[in-house]
Amino acid sequence: MSSIVDVAKKAGVSISTVSHVINGTKYVSPNLSERVNNAIKLLGYQANDVAASMKKHVTNNIGVILQNIGMIFFPEVLAGIEKAAKENGYKLFYFSSNFDFAQEQQYLSLLKKSWVDGIVIDSCCSKEIIEDYQKRLVANVPGHFVPVVTLETPFTEKGLGVITIDQVKYTFEAVEYLIKMRHRRIGLLLGPEYLPLHSDNHAGYLAAHDKYGIEPMENYLMHGDYFAESGYKAVRNALEEGTNWTALYVANDQMAIGAMKAIKEKGLSIPQDIAVIGADGIFVNTLIEPSLTSVELPKYEMGYKSVQMLVDMIQNRKTVGEHIRMEGKMVIRKSTDASVSEDWNLTGW
Repeated sequence: MSSIVDVAKKAGVSISTVSHVINGTKYVSPNLSERVNNAIKLLGYQANDVAASMKKHVTNNIGVILQNIGMIFFPEVLAGIEKAAKENGYKLFYFSSNFDFAQEQQYLSLLKKSWVDGIVIDSCCSKEIIEDYQKRLVANVPGHFVPVVTLETPFTEKGLGVITIDQVKYTFEAVEYLIKMRHRRIGLLLGPEYLPLHSDNHAGYLAAHDKYGIEPMENYLMHGDYFAESGYKAVRNALEEGTNWTALYVANDQMAIGAMKAIKEKGLSIPQDIAVIGADGIFVNTLIEPSLTSVELPKYEMGYKSVQMLVDMIQNRKTVGEHIRMEGKMVIRKSTDASVSEDWNLTGW
């Protein structure tokens, strides 16, 4: 394999001249540039981008760690990340932690040591360790500034870029909608209890009941893992035990779709017997029967904004990150109101 020394000899120039031609770091006359480029082609020389990046402490790479790409929520987030990265001249290294916090920490350490310029992470850390973990997210490899932007988890460390969605508000609004539809026995299906989102969803549910002076029904709370099968099992078991909701709020659409299958198998009608609301706004919601009322979350925008924020931190060496909170928007479909029109989503998949 040819080296930069071989190129310099072939072109009859110094090694530094070859370096300047390759990296554009200094003016080189057209004649010398042509000689260097001809030598590169003849010798098949390929510059060592990694070594050059290490020397400059710039890689034009961004690391991305998401919770689980199997969740339909995340492809749109990743699409936004990819779009913003491409627009800003960055490449991506992507990892899925699969809700394994130990694995997430390993990926984080790997990315920081591999000299990426910055990291976007949707963490699966438990709510009990947020304070300690955010300090680790901010910490840099000695001599190398690696800013981090986080998604969803409500970190407060000023050195992080943080993008969250107001879970309390949109859960409150969804449950309030059910209450205004005259539902008083409303079930709640949430994700894992250790995640911070669980507390926010639960708080929104309780706040809506408190506003209208309604006591939550007994055994209203169930848990799943954000996948459809867990929603199916949780609701099937509750129905077999005699639970008699008239409505159900579910923390994400995949579990809501599983819940709807369990309700149908019990011979119950949606929404006549049990109304169902999910959250995320995945494309599948418009294709199932009945279509699923859901809180549409700004998935693509969250991913796109995260990279914009990260690039700003990287390029301006900002040690204080922006903290922004996005909002969801409920879209009413037939799982809560049989009279609404269909709105099939046949694009983007």
